[in-house]
Amino acid sequence: MNDIEQNQVGVWIIGGRGFIATTTIISRLLLQHEEIEPIGLLTCSEYFENLPFLDWKSITFGGCDIHSYSLTKSLEKLIEDHIVPFKFQSHVIDYLRKIDLNIDNIFESLPLEDNLSPKEQIVVCRKYLKRFKEEQKLNKVIVVDLSSTQPVTEIEEKLFKFDNWKSLDFFLENTNDYIPWSVIYCTASLLENCAYLNFTPNIGSELPGLQDLAVQNKLPHAGKDGKTGETLLKTVLAPMFLYRQMKVLSWQSYNMLGNNDGSALSNADSKKAKIRSKDSSLRKILINSSDVHSHVAIDYVPSLGDWKTAMNFVHFEGFLNTRMSLQFTWSGCDTNLAVPLVLDLIRFIELAWRSGEYGKLNYLCPYFKSPIGYPEADFREQISILFAHFANSRTS
Repeated sequence: MNDIEQNQVGVWIIGGRGFIATTTIISRLLLQHEEIEPIGLLTCSEYFENLPFLDWKSITFGGCDIHSYSLTKSLEKLIEDHIVPFKFQSHVIDYLRKIDLNIDNIFESLPLEDNLSPKEQIVVCRKYLKRFKEEQKLNKVIVVDLSSTQPVTEIEEKLFKFDNWKSLDFFLENTNDYIPWSVIYCTASLLENCAYLNFTPNIGSELPGLQDLAVQNKLPHAGKDGKTGETLLKTVLAPMFLYRQMKVLSWQSYNMLGNNDGSALSNADSKKAKIRSKDSSLRKILINSSDVHSHVAIDYVPSLGDWKTAMNFVHFEGFLNTRMSLQFTWSGCDTNLAVPLVLDLIRFIELAWRSGEYGKLNYLCPYFKSPIGYPEADFREQISILFAHFANSRTS
């Protein structure tokens, strides 16, 4: 299955050897050859069957990772953990070896040991992107952040104060403060005229200065924090209480996960970013949410591997002030919940770019816990926005 020569659009993944990235890469090949069903892919559904989405064969992958192990080694682990069926190994192994040549081994924070300034780090990152474009002869590249959750830092508040690219650029040019690597990557991507997708809770293109840069360079971007499991269910269930006029008193959530993401969230500051994103969706839906006791706990449980388990307890009040409860447990494969969303988003962003759209793509809100530029968290409302956008596009 030698399809690399046919590729025209690049997808450069930050965290390019992780489980989600590796499964995304092999799924592109398997979908092209119709060896798997497009379960979970909205862009392959009857709802959007008349839209000219990018063909699977027109995508080539590259990226970077802090890990030096190969994509084939990552595949072995995916098979061992029953995430990817063994029967596909021989189908994709040669393809993975070729794509592996496009993935650079770099530190997520870039070479800070060399005391590079933020601006110099951006220059280094731009070189990786430029080389990928030139070697693969690509006119378009979409950068996709699939990296681990990074710690919340004090610099974030300062970065949000720069309301245009000129002021943010001046700050980055003259500061030696630590700048989150997600901001470094996003800035480099937009300066290299790459579209940008942030699937993580890390800060990126929601910064006002970077939103301005995206508009200046006429680039689409979307994020942040993919809504794959427990939060998806919350944003479906919470409106039920709202519309039935039942008062939620408490919503307790306990999450256990054992993959690399879980390991990263062992860091208290990284966990803070994830919890902030997960809890905000619920509070946006529930009226008088300040009166609701809501708590999200996350623990790293290595034996679970990629199977994320979330237990929820909802205490609510009904007619005659009768107190009742709802309890549920969500258990799902973290990787295989995320991959269809990543593939959908790549195709939606590329179609928007090809259609002349740029800036934040608000209508992709149903894919994210903290959608940029769209405050509505109710999944039904969000999905209506997505459908309405394309209905309007057809009639305009």
